[in-house]
Amino acid sequence: MIIGLAILAVLVAATATFLVTATFVGTRLPVAHHVSRSARYAEPVAKVWDAVSDPRSARAFGALRFEQAIPVPGRVLVRRVVGGRDFGGTWTYELAPDGSGTRLTITEEGEVPSPLFRFLSRFVFGHARAIDTYLEALRHRL
Repeated sequence: MIIGLAILAVLVAATATFLVTATFVGTRLPVAHHVSRSARYAEPVAKVWDAVSDPRSARAFGALRFEQAIPVPGRVLVRRVVGGRDFGGTWTYELAPDGSGTRLTITEEGEVPSPLFRFLSRFVFGHARAIDTYLEALRHRL
């Protein structure tokens, strides 16, 4: 029983130390970040455009809500997170012909107000994780 309580106390202390340290480091990180990733798809621009401009493609992010800026059809689409408390920003999708296929570049201009989430986003998840996941899911969808 005493060993179990000692282990629990160590775990609680370690968790508290991590949270305090991560939050402190997070206060030293910038709120805004910029990340960009590209992928090439064998499909023509029109087919890739149909996939990324479909409002259902934004649902891949669960509870997040987006507003869509006026696109440049077949070339540029901008989506902005709305109502996000822990993070926000935009994704800009740029499509360009690449040989017989398409080059898709997604640029995130993100904001993470919470110091703890800022730390996690930077050092645990990585700012580009959501884009990388989206690009891979799109590859399977196409």
